Amino acid sequence: MGYIGTEPALGRRREVDDISSSFNGSTTVFNLTFQTLPVNPGNANGILISLGGVIQNPNTDYTIQSNQITFTTAPASGLSFWGLMLGQGIDTQAVADGVVTNASVSGTAAIAGSKITPDFSSVGSVTSRFMVIPKVTTTQRNNLSSLVSGAFIYNTTLNKLQVYNGSAWETVTSS
Repeated sequence: MGYIGTEPALGRRREVDDISSSFNGSTTVFNLTFQTLPVNPGNANGILISLGGVIQNPNTDYTIQSNQITFTTAPASGLSFWGLMLGQGIDTQAVADGVVTNASVSGTAAIAGSKITPDFSSVGSVTSRFMVIPKVTTTQRNNLSSLVSGAFIYNTTLNKLQVYNGSAWETVTSS
């Protein structure tokens, strides 16, 4: 699944442009840029800030919203500034079983057939939809495990369709 949100700057540590020329003792909000282009550190922990040679405490001395930094106390005129945007990490977690619904999956998603239930209910689908059941040899069939009653296979050794009745394989015949 792709990342949603501002693209992380993985592993790219960049010194942001100096904003000290805008310090006047009353302004607290400043735009962050790198080579004059707006940058988004993601959050206050994604950037190291130094004012007057003193490292500032993220989320206490400053906060980040998009590409703007807001200082708790307005920096005084003449105070030096230095900022290092850190490469961002990505918080990841596993998706719990059973929480992805049909509505969450694109109709054009390429999902392995073993993970889906085919829908053959569309009117006129005869020419565009079909189901191919697993093709196995008799030896492969005999090595299948955890079978449920009603499982179908096409036995390539016998060239016959077979169904599992819960205890044995039966060959499907026509009368």
